[in-house]
Amino acid sequence: SDFVVGVSFTDEEAALLSRGLIGSFQHFPQTEKAQQFALRWAALDAVAFPTAGAEYPPTPYVFLEYDMMITAALAVDTMDKMGKLDANDTIPAELWDSVIRNVTFEGISGDIIIDGNGDRVAPYSLLYFQPETREWLLSGVWSEYDGYAHENDVTWYSNTTQIPDLDIREPFHYWSCHSKEQFFDKTGKTVSLQTPDGSDIDNIDSNYYCDGFIDCQNMSDESFECTTNFVILFIIFGIITGIMILLTLLLMFFVIWFGIIMKYRRLRVASPLFLLLLSFSVLVGYFSIYSWFGKPHPVSCAFQPWLLGLPAISMITVLCVKILRIWRIFLFPMEKKRITNLELLVGWFIVMIPAIVILLLWTIISTPTAKMVKHN
Repeated sequence: SDFVVGVSFTDEEAALLSRGLIGSFQHFPQTEKAQQFALRWAALDAVAFPTAGAEYPPTPYVFLEYDMMITAALAVDTMDKMGKLDANDTIPAELWDSVIRNVTFEGISGDIIIDGNGDRVAPYSLLYFQPETREWLLSGVWSEYDGYAHENDVTWYSNTTQIPDLDIREPFHYWSCHSKEQFFDKTGKTVSLQTPDGSDIDNIDSNYYCDGFIDCQNMSDESFECTTNFVILFIIFGIITGIMILLTLLLMFFVIWFGIIMKYRRLRVASPLFLLLLSFSVLVGYFSIYSWFGKPHPVSCAFQPWLLGLPAISMITVLCVKILRIWRIFLFPMEKKRITNLELLVGWFIVMIPAIVILLLWTIISTPTAKMVKHN
């Protein structure tokens, strides 16, 4: 930073691009001694003294170098007064160090004071570059004793004093669940993206759009122009399932009316109770299809095995128990055998117990849930 401030720009384009560039350098107070030095420098003959004269104003390093030479001269003068220069012995480095640290005077770059660490105690300027005049203008001054003192606002690259936004981020596309549209955030920070594991999210990354997984509550990310249009799929499956449910309800009404109320023999032989149990298993199985609609949820995921698995097992168990009853009847064809519905219900219940226990343990120990995992 001090090198940038201490050396002038030679390229016009670089200078224009450096408008508002921040730099720091040791602060030089405008004292009478500094002004006299500048006037003397401007009056020098550029031929006799190259890089000096009115056309070559002194750089900040010239002020420091001048005071360095004066500091060295004062240290040598002190050694001479102590009689060390006339002695034949080598002057110890510790003595040179002690003498230089005790040199104090008013230089053209300010007061020369060396602290205990061997560093100069001096204020520092916060500067900014102005390309029109090729000058570094003062914005503030910091000193060890007074802290930071603000002088002027920085004129930034925008040629205004408005502080620029340094939080530059990559722009991105995102999908709005509520608006059902894709948008573009050119700042990269105006919109806060949400992850799909939330309940009622709105703005999600555009990569989630048409990725084959429902992320929005209204399913807008997997509809419209997507090849995997879940909305159309659910509508078709919903209509077909609804028709099948109505047919199953009509079948159950038929069994109740003609088998239980009217007591038709053909239906009585087929056991109306088990026909209703079979129809009810089919009905619950059809209803389970709706638990797969929409955005996945831990509750619906937990109930899917119950709503689909148990009815399927129940339907198979009903048919197996019916076949078992027929087998028992024809096992002894010469005997009159009566098998009640209660016996069949007991058999159905015994077969269903293992499935219920497995689902219960599965739900308690490892409930199906979805977790958000980030990958590189």
